[in-house]
Amino acid sequence: MAGRILRLNRWRSIKPMAAAKKKELTFEQAKEKLDAIVEKLGAGNLSLDEMVKLYEEGMTLTDYCRKLLEGYEGRLMQVNAGMQIEEIQE
Repeated sequence: MAGRILRLNRWRSIKPMAAAKKKELTFEQAKEKLDAIVEKLGAGNLSLDEMVKLYEEGMTLTDYCRKLLEGYEGRLMQVNAGMQIEEIQE
């Protein structure tokens, strides 16, 4: 059990560092990188180590894209809420 906890803690310490490198990417750039990773993994000619590294990077990119989309969704909700307030005041 202790080994599993150690691995989990190592994963958590790696993920934020990798995510920090992605902050400069636009959504489109991150999605393009994610698509390339999916293509490489689908080719099936990688070592297990390479596959795991790509999988980790892909999961980090997926999380990054999800957070970007949540931010955009929040912005759209604010715009919609502002428009509803204007309609009520008119």
